[in-house]
Amino acid sequence: SPVLSMEMNWYFTEEQLNQGLAGPDLERVQRYRREGAQFIRDIGTAMQMHVSTSATAVVFYHRFFAVRSFAEFDRWQVAAACVHLAGKVEEEPKKLKDLVPCVSSLHPRLTVSEEQQKKMLDPASRAHRELKDRLLACERVLLQTLRFDLSLDLPSRFLLQYCNRLTVKGYEKMPQQLVQTAYTFVQDSFVTTMCLHFRPQVIAVSMLALAALCKQAQVEPLSSGLWSEVKGVWYGPVADELGVALDDLLPQLETISRMMRELYGDNFERIAGQPLPPPSPPSPRSKRKAKHQDRPKSSKERSRTRTSASAADLPPPLSMNDIVASANAPAPHVTAGSTAPAAVESAGGGGASAV
Repeated sequence: SPVLSMEMNWYFTEEQLNQGLAGPDLERVQRYRREGAQFIRDIGTAMQMHVSTSATAVVFYHRFFAVRSFAEFDRWQVAAACVHLAGKVEEEPKKLKDLVPCVSSLHPRLTVSEEQQKKMLDPASRAHRELKDRLLACERVLLQTLRFDLSLDLPSRFLLQYCNRLTVKGYEKMPQQLVQTAYTFVQDSFVTTMCLHFRPQVIAVSMLALAALCKQAQVEPLSSGLWSEVKGVWYGPVADELGVALDDLLPQLETISRMMRELYGDNFERIAGQPLPPPSPPSPRSKRKAKHQDRPKSSKERSRTRTSASAADLPPPLSMNDIVASANAPAPHVTAGSTAPAAVESAGGGGASAV
């Protein structure tokens, strides 16, 4: 594993992350990473935790095993400790007395009988106390390994920011179907080690570009948004914010696109969904509003609207709760331990065309 240093920024190359691993050992470690991430998602679903809390827990899990060995620590207990810690960080704490029976019932290596499950529900039982103590001890090691660096940004936050500054050609604002697809891609990306290779802004841009490719949509800045003056590709401002040249950003977007296609395998087309429907024609009311806006304004009207025009012209900000609630179906479930087929050359090419 990479050596943990005080300058750790939690980003690794593929060679650094998998140094000394090859063949069956590499496949085993990759499977352990997928299984642990999916286990965390399952716990989050069972305990009705917000998706951002589960995502934070998965990032903690990946960071822990980026510098620690799977042979040294029980990955299932580490995953459960990550959930407990993430609940505190995201201000959605869960009591251990509730977490312990959930972990024992979902543990893929434990066959818990109905009688044993009843014992786990009893905080006074020996089995409950032992697992609780192991999780607390594991959480202390987790904090030490992470160097108490618990502040992190998730790609979903940047995805919302970018969607509020962009639209699709022919649409007044970003279509909800495209946002939902990009959001699904972001959430499923945590099953991979993508968060250890790329910054969250890059992941957000990549998922939006991949969703636009799937929906056959042309992304462009809002005419009245913060990026209205952008020339060239729509993700240029992101490259400027990160201090990265476009020529250096493009290969990262292509790599992320390829990783997602490999993750979904033959299910990619089904998950991607259908292309966007044609934009609806403007309603008579919007036409009248546009006509009213085109007429010359008096000096009093210009004075009254000068300070609020930019905000009024923007569509209402997208809410993560709205995105989740608008989904017709839950996010695709990636089976723990499943191996996706290797991507063909055309898959990588598809990623390039997404941007």
